[in-house]
Amino acid sequence: MMTMKTSKTAAAKATAKIATGNEGWGFHATLQANHKLSESEAAAAFDQAVRFTAKRLDMDLPAARRFLDSRLGRHIADGCSTGVPIEDSLETIYCTWKRDVRTYRRAAMETTDEEFYA
Repeated sequence: MMTMKTSKTAAAKATAKIATGNEGWGFHATLQANHKLSESEAAAAFDQAVRFTAKRLDMDLPAARRFLDSRLGRHIADGCSTGVPIEDSLETIYCTWKRDVRTYRRAAMETTDEEFYA
């Protein structure tokens, strides 16, 4: 049986929280304002949303972060329901807003952090 070696850096990156690059607006700030979340609660929800989005929309984590930091991310946060798991809210929204999701997904994947956050 072959075992795979992983570096401490790779393990740390896999478990590190993904932070928003756009604290002023986008998914993170809108979710925090709409649901009266503390900074730590909003950060945890953002991390969870990025990981779900990356998996659900077949994106890497930086692209999923850009996707949720976009203008569409703000509207997605508006559509999230209180008391419902974030993944369930996102799944419903992604199924309903297919055209917008495709458009913003493509844009998030075709840009870099440097271009997007400039």
